[in-house]
Amino acid sequence: GTSAEATMKAVKLASAHAYDALPTTGDAHGRAFRDLALESELLKAAHTLGIGAQFGG
Repeated sequence: GTSAEATMKAVKLASAHAYDALPTTGDAHGRAFRDLALESELLKAAHTLGIGAQFGG
């Protein structure tokens, strides 16, 4: 699996909006893309569960 260091790097990049311009579809070569539907689902779950200071957790 992904190392803790790699995960933290991804979190830091995401919080700095480095992934905002990623395409929303993949391609035959396996390029990175954002799954906006999954992002929305996870954000809703975080709100519901109260995870994170920004959501009252």
